[in-house]
Amino acid sequence: IEVPLFERSDKFPPGLLTFEHVNYFSESTLCRLLHLAGYVPCMVQKLFYNNEYPVITTIARKGDCAEIELSSDYDRAYDVLCSYVERDKAIWKRIELKLKQKIKYGTAVYIWGAGSHTSQLLANTNLKSYLKIKGLLDSSPTKWGNNLGTMTCYSPDNVSFKKGDTVLISSYASEQEIYDNLKSYQGKGINIIRIYDE
Repeated sequence: IEVPLFERSDKFPPGLLTFEHVNYFSESTLCRLLHLAGYVPCMVQKLFYNNEYPVITTIARKGDCAEIELSSDYDRAYDVLCSYVERDKAIWKRIELKLKQKIKYGTAVYIWGAGSHTSQLLANTNLKSYLKIKGLLDSSPTKWGNNLGTMTCYSPDNVSFKKGDTVLISSYASEQEIYDNLKSYQGKGINIIRIYDE
């Protein structure tokens, strides 16, 4: 089993808590769940650096689960959650300030990415009123023609870009890959803006 690990809030990306995962685990809560299901953990490994967010990996076997006493993880999880919320607010504020330094007020932009990151970007900043958003772009055909609020998602192949247009990449996990795929646009005079380019 590999699930999100709710430890070390300093390793969480912006917008970690999303609808993609209903539960986030600590070693204690995951071992408790395994125990209640009749499994004994054989190996537990925490990964903080090899993924988009921390994960805990466990190998377990069906076995005799003698009663174990597990202490409450509530206080620790609450402290991590409070730390995460404050850190996340600060990260979105920094992102907003950074983008306002890169993009002038009222600039017409396309946002590349019609997923949860864009939803959170627009919910946690005032970029929706700062920029003139012409629409969303995404490589996924399942998103084309759908709306995120009042913004429609388009296939990039169906947009007639003009010299001077701006595309803002809104992705934490795939920013570099998207940027590499959009390099040809820069040769046509289109501005490509990244959020996490450091």
